[in-house]
Amino acid sequence: MRRNGVRAEKWTAGDVREKEPAVTGPQVGGYFYPDDAHCEPYEAVKALEADARALGVRFVEGAEVYRITDGASTKCLTTTRGEVRAAQIVIATGPWSEALGRMLGIRLPVIGAKGYSIVLPPADPHPTRSIYLIERKIAVNPHRDALRIAGTLELVRHDFSVNARRVGVILRGAKAMLNIGASTEPREIWRGLRPCAPDGMPLIGRARGHGDVWLATGHQMAGLKAAPGTGLLLAQLMSGETPRFDPEPFRADRY
Repeated sequence: MRRNGVRAEKWTAGDVREKEPAVTGPQVGGYFYPDDAHCEPYEAVKALEADARALGVRFVEGAEVYRITDGASTKCLTTTRGEVRAAQIVIATGPWSEALGRMLGIRLPVIGAKGYSIVLPPADPHPTRSIYLIERKIAVNPHRDALRIAGTLELVRHDFSVNARRVGVILRGAKAMLNIGASTEPREIWRGLRPCAPDGMPLIGRARGHGDVWLATGHQMAGLKAAPGTGLLLAQLMSGETPRFDPEPFRADRY
């Protein structure tokens, strides 16, 4: 990480207990990234939306695309809220990208991987940082008035059912290493789908064989933090600018 310019500190078990007393399990130490941060995803997206609206972007919510046809110089997207015509389109629809690609005759091997997020009351002491319990593969994020724990990666395509056994595994894993109380009950249980490509890399750029179709999908669990870089790279590719970083690892036409 240091070789790539990321500041990192190696903490002993004593360091962890002293600086993050919410961790109580038999951990053997950890790594701390001083420049790391976390945010509320919904609030972050709403802030980006507000900025986009101020720049003249038009949003049409609740509009499901169910057919895409070619016109003389544009594509016509038939939606549940009318037709939309565009000279170029970007498929940035996460785990639903496969179906949109099929409407265009594009093979997009991007499927949904289900993960769970559980919101608990604040811990005592409440964590002051985001924590990744690597032995349990559980992410922990402190909110102002709650504690969110998340985990699992279950390839399901579009199955939104809640698997109580997996929820239980996350809860038990967190309680084994955090001081959150053995009897603490969840305030909320949430599940969602992460878009996964076979090689674990997102697809960013022009779709294979389609000059007017662009892709920005397959980000797995890094969607929020990779979104600004993805938007920048795609905008530079679409406008013919020299990309700020190498687009080759994310080539959208590799499938």
